[in-house]
Parts: sequence; structure tokens; C-alpha cells
Amino acid sequence: ERMRLFCGKKHELYERADASISLQELRKFEYAGLSFNSLNMAVHQKLKLRKSAFVQSEEALALLVLSGSYLGFLPTHQAQPFLENSLVRMISSETVRYSSNMTAIVRKSASTGRRLKVFLECLEEAHVDHW
Repeated sequence: ERMRLFCGKKHELYERADASISLQELRKFEYAGLSFNSLNMAVHQKLKLRKSAFVQSEEALALLVLSGSYLGFLPTHQAQPFLENSLVRMISSETVRYSSNMTAIVRKSASTGRRLKVFLECLEEAHVDHW
């Protein structure tokens, strides 16, 4: 998954040009992140973002970002419909992005089945994006 930093339509940064937004300025805003130990947590700590809301799922995180009160990292595939409807904007900076690798594990004995092959192809296609 490609993770990018987003803000909602009502957020102060929504209309701002990316070139005018520094990491130092991002640290001034409320940030929402996942409450469990994850790459999300490690990245926000490294960037020293001001985490003020903790959630258990990316769906809950998306709701906080959509509210316009928080910045938050969302997978690009999850944010796509919100972008298309101008409900969020991506903060385009190399500094505030990361990727998570996903792995599918199957039993060796099951790896020759047609259904499994089609499922794995669909899984891969659904999670490949070009952001």
C-alpha cells in the first residue's frame, strides 16, 4: 500500500499549494493515527507529527481526516473516491509518504488450484497503483 498524508476539505491546508507547506508547519496541526504498533506509528514519530487522535482502523482514520480537523496517512486506494469527489487533498511531499508491503501466504499443497491462482491475481491487481 502506498500511504500518503491527507487533509479534509475543511482543513486549513486544503487550498494551500504544496510548495508552501513545510514539515515544520505540518507539525503544528492535529494529526490522527493508528493506535497500535505499526509503520504508521513509526513514521509519525519520526516526522514528529502532533498525534492527538488514536483509532483502531483505517476506516475510522478516514472519517477523522474527512472531518477536516486532522491530518492523517491513508492508503491511496482508500482515498481515491474521496479525492475524486474533492473531499480530501493529498499533501504532495516526498517527506510525508511511505509504503507498506503486503504478503499473501498459501499452503504449498493448495498453490496449484485454479481458484487460488485467480484469487491471487485479483488480489495483486487490486493493490497495484501508480501513485
